[in-house]
Amino acid sequence: MAYNTEELNVKEGLEYSMDSVDFYKEILETYLEETADQIKQMDLYLDSENMPEYATLVHAVKSGSRLIGAMKLGDEAFDLEQKSKAGDVEYIRSHHDALKAHVDVVFEAIKGYMAEI
Repeated sequence: MAYNTEELNVKEGLEYSMDSVDFYKEILETYLEETADQIKQMDLYLDSENMPEYATLVHAVKSGSRLIGAMKLGDEAFDLEQKSKAGDVEYIRSHHDALKAHVDVVFEAIKGYMAEI
């Protein structure tokens, strides 16, 4: 299974992991777990229109995504972070599902990469 190099820049992720494949793998495993939990919680915060808490979690998704080399997802999360900090609930509602779908694409890229190593 080939992984999606457009969504997961392993070279960049390894730079943040001291060029250690084992350490990068640990970070990826943690990312999968934590990001799935964060997305579930973000759903709840969006339902209750709690934009400050939503902003905190989307910030974490942004940072974690950039750390592993998922820059496109990091940029998308950054956009939602800014809009949630501004309290733009309607924008968040109209873009949240796209973020979740993008997370799923990155998860598949991670699983594909991990199957190769």
